[in-house]
Amino acid sequence: PPLFVRVSAVGPAGEGELSDVYATWVDDAEVRVLVVDGNDRWQAQPVVENPLGRGHDFAAVHARALLGSGVGFDTAANEAIIDGVVVLDDYDLVVWVLGEESSEDETFSPAEQALVSDYLANDGALMVSGAEIGWDLVALGNAADQAFYAEVLHAEYLGDDAGTYFVRGRGSLDEAGLLRFYTPGAMNVAFADRIAPFAGAELVAEYVRGTADGAAVLHAGPGAVLHLGFPFESIDGAPGREAVMGWALSLLL
Repeated sequence: PPLFVRVSAVGPAGEGELSDVYATWVDDAEVRVLVVDGNDRWQAQPVVENPLGRGHDFAAVHARALLGSGVGFDTAANEAIIDGVVVLDDYDLVVWVLGEESSEDETFSPAEQALVSDYLANDGALMVSGAEIGWDLVALGNAADQAFYAEVLHAEYLGDDAGTYFVRGRGSLDEAGLLRFYTPGAMNVAFADRIAPFAGAELVAEYVRGTADGAAVLHAGPGAVLHLGFPFESIDGAPGREAVMGWALSLLL
């Protein structure tokens, strides 16, 4: 079964704020998936995007979406990856959570880019989602950032702000149908990235009721990558998140 944990510090002045929520798998199932929480920006988001002004449990949201798959998982903060406490090569699939992380906190730092590049070069698989990845790495990034986005994430950045909360699966994700990436009262994604496939990747989701640009791309084969231009955790409703995670596992594992 899964174990969900959050902690707080208690001292003479009382109890401090609760940590983010993390999860792990504690039975004999093989642990094949690592969920990396790389979203350090969320608590500082303005009220329009974070209406409740709350901290986040996004790694746990991903973990709950994995429960029905029977695949074992761990979760970790991105700092644990950078520090070498958790090693990407120990997992068949890494799910990197970036939410609305942007240029101020960096989506992928140079150190993270190197670790992810090496992991994929060793036939790892990556699912990454976030609304500001292209904005940070391409629109505001340097040549190394732009090369990572194109050659490792296999995406072309078309622009910011999809102008909609709806996406429709196509190609390898055609069965995903119509999804809404807006959680009323909890998460409002203001500027989802518009993206296109690069270097042999395919478009697997597109925005509807706004622009008709790409919302997700897939690079299959060794070093597989599924890149969503909007946060996975913003998909409205557990059934939709579980379905998308199931399709992602079938494509990447």
